[in-house]
Amino acid sequence: MKVLNIILIGLVILSGSLVVLLVQSNSKLGDHDSIVAGLEERVSEMEAMQNQLVDERDNLIQSINDFEQKERRYLEIQQQLYEIAGITSAKNTLNADNADLDPNAVANQSLDTLQKNQSELKKLRAEKGRLYSKINSLKKDLNSSNADKDRIQEQINQLKAEMDKTDVMISNLEQSIINNKEIIKQQNSEMNTIFYVIGNKVQLREMGVTTKEGGVLWGLLGSTEAVRNDYKNENFTSQNLAVNDEIEISAFVDDITIHTKQHKSTYELVEISESKTILKVKNHEKFRKNKHLIIEID
Repeated sequence: MKVLNIILIGLVILSGSLVVLLVQSNSKLGDHDSIVAGLEERVSEMEAMQNQLVDERDNLIQSINDFEQKERRYLEIQQQLYEIAGITSAKNTLNADNADLDPNAVANQSLDTLQKNQSELKKLRAEKGRLYSKINSLKKDLNSSNADKDRIQEQINQLKAEMDKTDVMISNLEQSIINNKEIIKQQNSEMNTIFYVIGNKVQLREMGVTTKEGGVLWGLLGSTEAVRNDYKNENFTSQNLAVNDEIEISAFVDDITIHTKQHKSTYELVEISESKTILKVKNHEKFRKNKHLIIEID
């Protein structure tokens, strides 16, 4: 009996020890779960921070790319303005009434304008190189693990401020280009437009374009036709040589007389049928030095 009691007491003590060990084990498992949960939460926070940094880096790179694109657009518009300025300068040498164009003068003026434009373009390209160097340096900083975020953000803010100024300049330049293109279009039309009139002797006299000069017996013998200085444009037909450089004349070649001062080398008369001839302008620039063309047919 005593032996049985001793065994029972031993079992009770062993059970108590097992309970203590079980409680301690559960406590340690709880601590482990808490540590794991904390680590998982920290990992989630770090992943969120990393994603935020990636988004910020992507936004900064996009801002730089936007600036590069706007800078290229600005330089393109600037070059167009230089070209327009050169063309407008050349066009302004035309006389509004007679458009007497001196090719040598225009060529010299265009060359001078070109040299000035090249000098300005060289400066712009140097500035463009500086900006690209700055942007490339900024990109390297962004890709570096030791990037100074505040410094980069400050530079990005400066670039954005420059972009805002560029937007205003581009808007103004675009409007200037529209205005200048319209002016050039009008000047081109005016420069290439001539005025012609076709008629026989009587018709041209009645229109006040020509008059009889010289001769005897009140001009019945030996008189000639001379162009009046006071003829009116309302009797002439306008034609843009850039659109059409041919004038149709209902007469034989031998029955046609040109009373104005266009040089014969600037045009040719081509008879295409028995009663139809085409005046074909071969040299627009020289032909249009005299804006008016008076054609007499017999």
